[in-house]
Amino acid sequence: RDTTRAAFRTGLIENGETWMAMIQSRNTTSHTCNEDTASQIVAAILDTYATPYL
Repeated sequence: RDTTRAAFRTGLIENGETWMAMIQSRNTTSHTCNEDTASQIVAAILDTYATPYL
């Protein structure tokens, strides 16, 4: 998270809030084996996280 914040502050990345949400999603999937949570994160990846890169 610190690296992401630093990259945002220096202009290396945009949408710092989205990047932090991606990190939180990653952390959630690392510690949860819940199908509903996984489905929500897949939706976030497709609808939010991947959009700027497609």
